[in-house]
Amino acid sequence: MKVGSVHSLSESMEAAFRAVAINVIQVARIHDTKIIIWRDEQVTYLTPDEAQQELELAIFGQSVSGSQRNIDGLNMKSDFRQLMVWQKAMDVVTQLYKATRAFPKEEMYGLTSQLRRSAVSIPSNIAEGQARPTKGEFIQFLGYAKGSLAELETQIIIAQNLEYLADATEILESASEVGRLLNGLINSLKPKPTNN
Repeated sequence: MKVGSVHSLSESMEAAFRAVAINVIQVARIHDTKIIIWRDEQVTYLTPDEAQQELELAIFGQSVSGSQRNIDGLNMKSDFRQLMVWQKAMDVVTQLYKATRAFPKEEMYGLTSQLRRSAVSIPSNIAEGQARPTKGEFIQFLGYAKGSLAELETQIIIAQNLEYLADATEILESASEVGRLLNGLINSLKPKPTNN
């Protein structure tokens, strides 16, 4: 299949698909009407509404589009452990705990503790938000996770400046990936503007 006429879809939509653990190789838009999803050697053509429904199915266990966009009280069936963003955030926690083992003992209740708390807060807020009964609450807790991520990145830079971390590149890259996935998931959950 030729991809020459395919224009790249927004990064937020692609990140949203990745954030909900749908194995997407590439997402693109043709003439702003059809979305193409490449995954597992298959090509799927979806309208933007169908793409939104597929995201909602992956996030909530059912579609909430159209006239039922208000999902207060919706039973979100998907397990937070299936969210790619939660999995990647857990990887960051593991990386960070391993990296902080070599920190000076005098930092045990200082920077070491702060870094670990910030890191643990990210997947914890994702999990808690996914378990909440409304989309608004989920977005709110994803925002808390973004805040903890920014705090973590700042503390990693501090640790590197103090020469406690020889090279923070890998952890910072992992944290950036979590940030992109969080942004994509938040954008996929926000209400879409309606045309009047």
